[in-house]
Amino acid sequence: MWDLIWEVLHMGVLILIASYFLHYYAFKDGIEDEQNEVTHSYESDDETSDKYGTSNPILIKWLHFGGGYYGVVAFVKLLFIEFAQLKDFVSDWQGLDQFIATLGLQTIINFFVEQMKAFVQAIIWPTHYLSTFSILHCAIFVVSTYALYLLSKHWARKKIPIKQG
Repeated sequence: MWDLIWEVLHMGVLILIASYFLHYYAFKDGIEDEQNEVTHSYESDDETSDKYGTSNPILIKWLHFGGGYYGVVAFVKLLFIEFAQLKDFVSDWQGLDQFIATLGLQTIINFFVEQMKAFVQAIIWPTHYLSTFSILHCAIFVVSTYALYLLSKHWARKKIPIKQG
């Protein structure tokens, strides 16, 4: 039970913060729909800012995850994965000379493979919770963090007035 409380607390705080800033900048760019939802638009396969209505790379990454609550949790999970990879990289650091010596095509390929693995791991975040917690605990996690997501979205909406047009 303490694991669930810890997960709800630390993920909840991060979801609250990330959701607020993501929604703030999305609302500021005017990319929400009529229900104040910011979600991925499937109208185009083009990966440009025209597809999303913004050129903000952080918003685009969030929208790659689908936007909304699911996207915020996936975005936060991706940040955890990236920070863990950075920590491993720093702890294994053997100096600039060694890094330059190992830099090559294989390193570049490994970098892109790791990025894809991180993206997939982040996007399938529910599988982690379903394998770690019971269904009831997963429901508690989702309801708690979704409430924080809605609260932060509401705060961001209040900060940016609705555009008339």
